Amino acid sequence: MRKYEQGRAPDGSRAAPASAVDKPSAADEPGAAMRRDAGAPEHRGSMGELLHRGQAFALLEECGVRLRTGRPVVVVIEGDRGSGKSALLGAVAAGCEAGVVLRARCHGAEHGFRFGVVSQLLDRLPADDLAPVAPTMAAGAAESQEYDLLDRSYRVVRAIAARGPVVLAIDDVHLADPLSTRWCSYVARRLDDLPVGVLVTVRSGGFPTGAGDPAAAELIADLGALAHSRLVRTGPLCAECAGTLIARNLGRPVDPDFARQCHALTRGNPRLLGVVAARLPAAADAALEVAARALAGTALGWLRQDDPVKAGVVEQFAVCGGGTLEIAAMLAGQGEDVARAARVRLRQIGLLDSQAPDRFAHPTMGDAITDLLRPQARAAMHARAATMLSQIGGPAMLTAEHAMSAGTIGEPWARQVLRQAAQQAAAAGDWPRGARYLSRALLEPGPPRQTLAITAELGAFEFHLDVSACLRLADTAADLAANDPDSVADLAVLADAALAAEDGDAAAVFCRAAAALAAAKFPARSALLRLAAPALLSG
Repeated sequence: MRKYEQGRAPDGSRAAPASAVDKPSAADEPGAAMRRDAGAPEHRGSMGELLHRGQAFALLEECGVRLRTGRPVVVVIEGDRGSGKSALLGAVAAGCEAGVVLRARCHGAEHGFRFGVVSQLLDRLPADDLAPVAPTMAAGAAESQEYDLLDRSYRVVRAIAARGPVVLAIDDVHLADPLSTRWCSYVARRLDDLPVGVLVTVRSGGFPTGAGDPAAAELIADLGALAHSRLVRTGPLCAECAGTLIARNLGRPVDPDFARQCHALTRGNPRLLGVVAARLPAAADAALEVAARALAGTALGWLRQDDPVKAGVVEQFAVCGGGTLEIAAMLAGQGEDVARAARVRLRQIGLLDSQAPDRFAHPTMGDAITDLLRPQARAAMHARAATMLSQIGGPAMLTAEHAMSAGTIGEPWARQVLRQAAQQAAAAGDWPRGARYLSRALLEPGPPRQTLAITAELGAFEFHLDVSACLRLADTAADLAANDPDSVADLAVLADAALAAEDGDAAAVFCRAAAALAAAKFPARSALLRLAAPALLSG
């Protein structure tokens, strides 16, 4: 009997020969596996290279027996993203030992391709097997044409099954186009006397947005109602199997404590554990941090595909660096219902800690997510966070940090918050941070008098860091004041006896400012005293 797996793969590449793809080795035959693991704990069971799949042993044996005796079988493999559904599908399809195994992998980008999944299944067949079957109904109405298409494609499968067992393996059937899902139901309900296995994988916990949910949900319901249908759920790996999987990928043993930490971090998800293991050799000294970054990147990618709204919430949460998901959702333009749903989903995929308050499962996850954002998107999120914090009276330094990471905000509050944060930094003795805030404040638009005040304040901060820079800023501030009695008072913040003694030009600036201020009708007395004192002391 011909092995159609030797044709083209769904992506157009040459598939491996059937003996390598669809035939298990003697050591991994279903019966041998059952005998080898008889009495062993379920978590030690394996199908070839699979771990923690003891439940599938009996299913595999049953599938093979049913097909060899001319009876049908339908298997629905349900699990979360990365839980090993595809690997289990391949193992079951190979273990059935069918003469013909037809495969299809669904994708959201092809959801609109009418009959695309069925075409992917059947395009591996030789031309003579695809010879048109005489239509059972006359062409005309759309319903008649659709029925004719479903029935003729079904009869192709029936004709092949007359020569021996056939397996139809469809991965991610929840992403199939609606007509293909109806065909799967049509075929599965007509297999009573055929050695045909219909194997499908489906995402647990609902279907991704925009993926034809009603048709896919109806298909799963139809398949579950059949007497020859079987359901397998791919749960997470246990801690022991997680360690085995990491060691297998690394090619060396791993520390049991580290394996348990990775298991807790990934929630036992096989795909995430594989991603973690692939990154570990490059950074063994910071293994858990590498694992967390790998998990964050993969999980965020899945979330972006499945639910861009929740992905936007977690991205904003990462940029905020604290707070709650409700605040992050508000900044992302969403409501509290979205925040609650996002919290559940983020905990499921291991991004969020399972206990309150809201925080990432590992501190490096937030940094990993922000690193994955486009610079423009990251700057916009920082700007939204800074704006909100300024409106609700949030901590000045936190607001300033967001403003520092955004582009020019152009709002009046920006300079005010940055100056306030600079004063708080100065009170803590953190002059470099305060100078950063004031330098950033000068980039925001504002009135000339305010620019003069910020320049003078920055000069005072630089006096503690770089005297040369302080002197340059003093000259700039003096030029901005232009001996105006109403403006020179802002130079008082720079007035210092040590600075006047250090540089004669600075002393001259203070003298001129003091004279201009003294000429005012109502001079600011404290500013006048501060400007006059260093001038007098310098001679």
